[in-house]
Amino acid sequence: MKEAWWGSCVLLAASILLPGSAIAQTRTRPIDVIAKPAPPEEPRNRISADYNYENFNQDFTPWHWFSVEYGHRFDWGSLIGRVNWARRFDNSAFQYEVDAYPKLTKKTYLYLNFGVAQESYFPDRRYGAEIFFSLPKSFEASGGLRRLEFDDKTVHILTGTVGYYHGNYYYVARPWISNKPGETSTSLSLMMRRYFETRHDYWTLRLSGGQGSESDETLDELIQDTHYGLTFEWQKMFRPLWIIEAKTGVESREYETGTQRQGWLVGVGISRLF
Repeated sequence: MKEAWWGSCVLLAASILLPGSAIAQTRTRPIDVIAKPAPPEEPRNRISADYNYENFNQDFTPWHWFSVEYGHRFDWGSLIGRVNWARRFDNSAFQYEVDAYPKLTKKTYLYLNFGVAQESYFPDRRYGAEIFFSLPKSFEASGGLRRLEFDDKTVHILTGTVGYYHGNYYYVARPWISNKPGETSTSLSLMMRRYFETRHDYWTLRLSGGQGSESDETLDELIQDTHYGLTFEWQKMFRPLWIIEAKTGVESREYETGTQRQGWLVGVGISRLF
């Protein structure tokens, strides 16, 4: 029954996400550097706070995630500093990250990331690099890698995107190939986004599945065998300078030990431009 239910979710979401030729958070979030750049009058600073709550059918306590970030848009691109706090298995942990999105040309930009943490289920150090290209006929593409360094293991992840803009819609497919000690796993994330009045007004539908996580950010995600997830996100600018967001989703995970876990999540966020 469980497998049939998740199979139905996958088929339904795939039929929504892939109309015709249309084919990513994830930790690499689209910032629309090329297709939807910020207007000259938009403030260059942004401060944000986000909270996620995950509940599972197992008997351990729910997971909490809280993130605060500050970003500034320079002439050369954007720079973002972020502090993440997570509580899992009754233990709390902090992670500190810096993202940079330098523009190389009018049609090319980079994503660069560095993160550090001292707690066990975050990597001690996290590195990321990806290059994005604007292609003819409203397509985009990217290719990059991640490196996660834990106490006793190092994980390398290859990833990339194929994106397509069609009117007010944006479609993205992002594969993940993780080279873990002793094995290689693959997963896929699909995204459809519908824009409204501004580049800050949209809803997003995400579907992910495969071996391993779509981000492989923590030890818990590294040891899972298969996973499926479906999330819906909504973001709206109200008044000139405030942005609110909300999301909800469901997921199913199976671990190498044979343990299975299903859960659901909700999240809220608020941002201020200045």
